[in-house]
Amino acid sequence: YGYVYGTSNGTPTGMVFGGSRGRAAQDVGALSPRYEYAPDFFLGYVNNTEVTIGTRNADTGPTIYSQVFGGARDGHVRGSAKVEINAGTIGQTYAQSEGYSEESLREYQRYHRGNVYGSGSGMGTWDGTHHGTSSGSVARNTTVDIYGGTIYNNVYGGGAMATVGPPKIIKPDFAPEDWSKCTVNIYGGTIGDPTVYDTYKYGGTIYGASRGDRGGDLADGESIGNYATVLWTEVNINPHPSDRSKDAVIAGNVYGGARGGEVKKDTKVNLTGGVIKHNAYGGGQGTTTIAADVLGNTTVELNNNNNSDDADGSKKGCSVDKVFGCNDLNGTPKGHALVHVYATQNANRGTISPKATLPPDYSANMAQDEGYIDFMNNLITAVTKTGGLAATATIITNAQATIEGKTEETLTESDKTAILNAAKAIDDAMNELYDLYGYDVTAVYGGGDLAPYEPDNDNEKTEVIIEGCGTTSIKQVYGGGNAASV
Repeated sequence: YGYVYGTSNGTPTGMVFGGSRGRAAQDVGALSPRYEYAPDFFLGYVNNTEVTIGTRNADTGPTIYSQVFGGARDGHVRGSAKVEINAGTIGQTYAQSEGYSEESLREYQRYHRGNVYGSGSGMGTWDGTHHGTSSGSVARNTTVDIYGGTIYNNVYGGGAMATVGPPKIIKPDFAPEDWSKCTVNIYGGTIGDPTVYDTYKYGGTIYGASRGDRGGDLADGESIGNYATVLWTEVNINPHPSDRSKDAVIAGNVYGGARGGEVKKDTKVNLTGGVIKHNAYGGGQGTTTIAADVLGNTTVELNNNNNSDDADGSKKGCSVDKVFGCNDLNGTPKGHALVHVYATQNANRGTISPKATLPPDYSANMAQDEGYIDFMNNLITAVTKTGGLAATATIITNAQATIEGKTEETLTESDKTAILNAAKAIDDAMNELYDLYGYDVTAVYGGGDLAPYEPDNDNEKTEVIIEGCGTTSIKQVYGGGNAASV
């Protein structure tokens, strides 16, 4: 399965392809298919592919030093491609990728090791410069199932530069969802390293669509709308089927869309299991120069674990930091953007319910017609309710001592100062409780994260639905985006 450091020039070896080697071909304009690609006829074709790495529930498995493709390098899959990862490791650590003196080789290692793709590569060129838009393509469906193992980089439902979808030779319309879709099912395994992701933003990310252009991959005159495109996507972060302690841990983000490619129709993201250390997005990621647009609708559902009925709080759900209906950084859905929260899961709890008790409401400001004695008694009563300070806490007994045996008429200025100081101490302690209170989800946004929502139709909108007061705990909810217009 290759070598840790590849060949002498640092090029990774040990890639696994479900399809054939093939070769890139110049496009034939008269036969331009749906994604503007035209196959090199009868070269490097297979009907369907299936790649399985490791054995289900095994503790150890193969070591793949480079990356895995369900499709071909530059050949073509007429039907569907499937990848299943059960055990073993894909790629190498970030430290190993950085073990070269030349930055160009370090960058090559970072991007070309440790990935799992549903489709093909499509990185070949037919003249040394230009890519074939059909290279590595899968005509029908791709499915990526992850049950276990360690994937050091990312998971893509689509390809690197390869497309997913049928040729546009007979029918001009896009194929329906049940004919051509990229599906990613995550049941277990470790995707990325949380410490490495937080430090370097390396690996640990799930994409429903393709990788696409990273900036500089395409030649002059080549458009991202013709490469790394897919039709429909669905990403499911599921509970492990037999052992919830083996739920997936995803170090970074989850996207319904692409990294630097395009989705021609709709995306769906369903989150019912696993741990997502950072965020979930209905759209794609994009780069500073590439918009990872979704030309249709986006949907994100969080913990729909009871057939769209009220969530079952006795089950363990999916934990996630933030949820966005649209894109991250660059790009936008062109249709409707929906986020539907059925329930939330605290990463430190075993089930959705019960929730941590929110500290009680109180006021540390004395009303205009309120005496000092009543003020302190009312404050103590409020802050010692369920979720607040213990009635036996020193800060409370000290406060009670400031008014014990006294009346409003006998209070001196020194007594009044002591009461106000005690109230300030209680206020500080309550603020600490609020700061320590663990919301399950930091924020839910209908829009994007630094990426404006720009639909094609003025009637389209972002929509956020929050259900289950007893099963949800969210710090902030916004219909719009984070520093992103709607």
